[in-house]
Amino acid sequence: MSTAPLRPCSYPGCGELVEAGRCEGHRRQAQQQSAESRGTARDRGYDRAWERLRAAKLSANPYCEIGQRCVGLSPVQRLARQVDHILPIVDHPELRLCWDNLQSCCLPCHGAKTARDCRRRLGNSVRPSITVVSGPPGAGKNHYVDQHRQPTDLLLDYDAIMQAITGAPPHARPPADQDAAHWLCYDAMRAMIQRAEALDTAARIWVISTEPDRVKLSILVGRLGANLVMLDTDRETCRARVSMRPQPGYWCEAVERWFRSIGSAASTV
Repeated sequence: MSTAPLRPCSYPGCGELVEAGRCEGHRRQAQQQSAESRGTARDRGYDRAWERLRAAKLSANPYCEIGQRCVGLSPVQRLARQVDHILPIVDHPELRLCWDNLQSCCLPCHGAKTARDCRRRLGNSVRPSITVVSGPPGAGKNHYVDQHRQPTDLLLDYDAIMQAITGAPPHARPPADQDAAHWLCYDAMRAMIQRAEALDTAARIWVISTEPDRVKLSILVGRLGANLVMLDTDRETCRARVSMRPQPGYWCEAVERWFRSIGSAASTV
């Protein structure tokens, strides 16, 4: 039997006490309204353009990219049967045909993700508090996190993973002919982000990102339900900082690429 303190239903004006989210009556009401508003598949954006994009995605990524319910199963069981919108198109119709907002998935993982999206839309789930700290190389992202995190907070950081698996100094990059380290780090970050997305606990998580693509960054923030902190550090300061790192030429070029793509950053807390 649950011992959690009761709180008022999250529906505005309802005073019925519940453990979390909405009361039973308002949950049923929301579900009915959602069903009535769905319309046909074509009405919901699943037209011929979508079918072509869906087929292309399944061809490019034939195995489940979520990998939560199917982890450890045989390749046949991990075959993708659905293509999921990472950010649901009911909330983000502008991303309906955006490749970066798609993930191939098996039926069990797709069902679990859809149910989780519904619970969160109804306010009937606990979510971790996630903050994405973004900015160009040398912006001071790790310093910002160190100044704000608590001892029990979790940190997802590509550079920390790279250092752990290669034993190289901080910010060192392996030679191009040893890029297996990059893909291992990339897959580890992707897996951890997917796990963080699925958590139904009140954990506090920080994610450090140098993603220079605005759409990909917005999808990352949206899928995690995260707050975004974009550090407003100027180009020359970033270049001066990364010039002290191993392989300064690599990092100075990375700074330039970031500013060409994103431009001047703006703080959002």
